Amino acid sequence: MLEFILTNILLISFGGILFLIAKAIPRIDGENLSNEKKGLLEKFIISDLPHKFDSLLIFYMGKFLRKLKVLILRLDNYLTLKLKSMNLNNNDRKIDFKDLSNSSNFASEDLENKN
Repeated sequence: MLEFILTNILLISFGGILFLIAKAIPRIDGENLSNEKKGLLEKFIISDLPHKFDSLLIFYMGKFLRKLKVLILRLDNYLTLKLKSMNLNNNDRKIDFKDLSNSSNFASEDLENKN
């Protein structure tokens, strides 16, 4: 409950700060901003180049991701076939746990005989 109250207080204070900032925005003069010289970066941002670059990037990223998806699916099919062939070859061979437990007894008897 304490976390809920603290969260509400935090959000209300952020809302108050946002209200004060929104109230102060109309006081800013727009005339002073238009007289300043624009730099190279500002001209680039205002131009149409970022939009063209973004659309070009999205186009080639889509192509790349489609080709990557096909490559991953081919790899998945290859691995699935390998696993199936491994399972078919190893169906005859079953692990005999009794044999494993007997061999461990022999090993412990060999150690005892050596001492």
